[in-house]
Amino acid sequence: MTFNVYMDGHLDEEAAENTVKAILESQAHVICLQESNRGWQQFLEPKVAIIYPHTYFHNDTTSYGGRGVLSKHPIKVTKWFKKVFDWWYGALLTTIDVGGVDISLLSLHLRAPFPSNPLIVQSQRQTEIEEHMKQLETTKNLIILGDFNCAQGPCHCFLAELGFSSALQKAGKSCMAKTWNLRGMVGFLFDHVYYNSSDFHLVDAVVKQVGGSDHWPLLAHFKL
Repeated sequence: MTFNVYMDGHLDEEAAENTVKAILESQAHVICLQESNRGWQQFLEPKVAIIYPHTYFHNDTTSYGGRGVLSKHPIKVTKWFKKVFDWWYGALLTTIDVGGVDISLLSLHLRAPFPSNPLIVQSQRQTEIEEHMKQLETTKNLIILGDFNCAQGPCHCFLAELGFSSALQKAGKSCMAKTWNLRGMVGFLFDHVYYNSSDFHLVDAVVKQVGGSDHWPLLAHFKL
């Protein structure tokens, strides 16, 4: 599952508890968080420890730039990829042991629409993914997920050219789906899960309209 929890969400008690509830009720084996930080880490870890005993947080110098992982399975390796553009965000690669099989997750938070230049921001998002993926030793058993800050564009085409598919699209649920919402009035499909069908069999993917963030979590269910 991918879930942008909103950087200051832990400061609102009701919203934070709703986010915890969404996490605990998701039944996800692994959850990749965006916009997590030290405050979120301190809030979440004691509340989810029974279900998610394996955690890792990269608390970035910017509140928006952090990343976290909550896992039912042992975390073997983590690697932080530095930001491609000044001020924006890096990427977190996490490898977990699922029954003796190594699964890697590349958690992204791509350049935001504002204050970016709208004429070039889409190509910049592709550049971010390209640069992060150059640092991978392998794409075997790799899931790419996170807040792409866009519903479509060159970064999605780039992943498709590499053989990756959108889980939500393959599940036939992307047409009207929204993961980012502004007070329930305006919404966009910003969050995505990409996988390679040669490594994983997709069972289902769904946006869960739960939690206390301005993003809703996207849950994808795979079989090896």
